[in-house]
Amino acid sequence: MAKQVEAATLEDLRSLVDVAFSAFNSPDSLNVFPDSPGGREYMRQYYEMSINSEPGRQQSKVFVVRDDDGMVDCEGYLQTG
Repeated sequence: MAKQVEAATLEDLRSLVDVAFSAFNSPDSLNVFPDSPGGREYMRQYYEMSINSEPGRQQSKVFVVRDDDGMVDCEGYLQTG
C-alpha cells in the first residue's frame, strides 16, 4: 500500500512526540529538549498549538506519513506566513 501524507490531528499527539524524540536524540538535542515528562509535555503542547493554529497566521503546519497500519511513521512541517 502507498504511504499517505496528511495533516496531523490531535489524536496523533503522542505519536508525534515519540517520533520527535526518536529522531532527535543526540546529546545536543536532548540538552534543549530533554526526554523527560516535562520535555515531552512541552513538545506535546507545541504540536497541539501547531495543529490548532488559526488560519491566516504565521504558523507551522504539521503533517504525518502513516504506515500500512495507520500508525504515524514520520512527520514533517511546513512554515507558512
